Amino acid sequence: MRRRQLDPKISVSVVFVAAMFMSIMDGTIVNVALPSLGRQLGASSTSLDSVVVVYLVSIAIVIPLYQLSWRWVFFVNVPIGIAACLFGLLFLQEHREPATGRFDLAGFLLAGIGLGLVMYALSEGPTYGWASIGILGSALVGLLVLGAFVVVELRMRQPMLDLRLFGNRLFRVTNLVSLFSSAGFLGVLFIGPLFLQEGLGVSALTSGLTTFPEAIGVVLSTQVVALLYPRFGPRRLVAIGLTCVAIVMSLMSLLERDTSLWFMRLLMFLTGAGMAYAFLPIQTASFAAISSASTGQASALFNAQRQVGSSLGIAVLSTVLSIVGPTRLSATGAVLPNLTAYHAAFLTSAGLALIGACIALTIRDSDAAATMSRRVRTRRREDASEEPLPVEVLS
Repeated sequence: MRRRQLDPKISVSVVFVAAMFMSIMDGTIVNVALPSLGRQLGASSTSLDSVVVVYLVSIAIVIPLYQLSWRWVFFVNVPIGIAACLFGLLFLQEHREPATGRFDLAGFLLAGIGLGLVMYALSEGPTYGWASIGILGSALVGLLVLGAFVVVELRMRQPMLDLRLFGNRLFRVTNLVSLFSSAGFLGVLFIGPLFLQEGLGVSALTSGLTTFPEAIGVVLSTQVVALLYPRFGPRRLVAIGLTCVAIVMSLMSLLERDTSLWFMRLLMFLTGAGMAYAFLPIQTASFAAISSASTGQASALFNAQRQVGSSLGIAVLSTVLSIVGPTRLSATGAVLPNLTAYHAAFLTSAGLALIGACIALTIRDSDAAATMSRRVRTRRREDASEEPLPVEVLS
């Protein structure tokens, strides 16, 4: 099929932004459906994290329609995906690697079994207790299988996931930052709707309209970060951005029943705006020292750790919610929401984001110099303009 001519930077950017928007919307609004889903299935709020963990691991595309059944979450994003696919089919230039290699069956099976067992332990730990035999057994066997996966992948010439890429310092550090920032961010997107619907008793529609501003914050702030990145590099942008995110998440612990929802909407917007200072620089810097031949492997590793980090954050916050207790008894014996549990979860998210900010300080901007090309070109133009003009000698 002959594709229409369009600047690859534009075509790739359009598809990337559409995919990012879908991903953010998925992570945001699927959590809004959880309380309704839990009520229909008879699941407690502390056990709903398993739904999100399974969703993240399987990369399911889920967005709910607030006024319809939660089952519509599996259809809402379809039109956006179809439009993005059609645009890519028409305008993206095809690229093929010279050699694809053999399918890594051993790595595929070990990764699937190991991650499945570990994710089961993370998702069901808050429900059955972390000391239960089933949870401990699943976690231990899963970690052993993942250890075998690492050994097998390191010995294979063409592995499913090239773990040797973690030997690159910049790639390793940015992945660690992404792990903790994703844990904190997705944790807030999980706890926020539960706080609104279970804690404050608002409707699913109101909950969605309250958490949705974070997606707007990400999209708008990304435009600013794209202009700042060539000048300042990843280290300062990521560290400052995640520090601000941690502060905003801490402020969420001050939300009470009589707090205006517009204040929470502002905090959600600022959370998304701050996360953009981590999303774009980390995504860009991670592949700065990765060869074009290894980009596919690096991308697979990067996305895998992001999903694991998101699952880990949700599991940790669900555990905090379970330990503190999402409900309490009043003086008359009535069951009331315990907002302290949600406040503790928000503070935990802030802690995860702050850990990511501290790790970001170890990033060396010089390692990502290849992705700061605009800065290089600007300096070259400045140097050229400062050179003295040739003087013509008259005889």
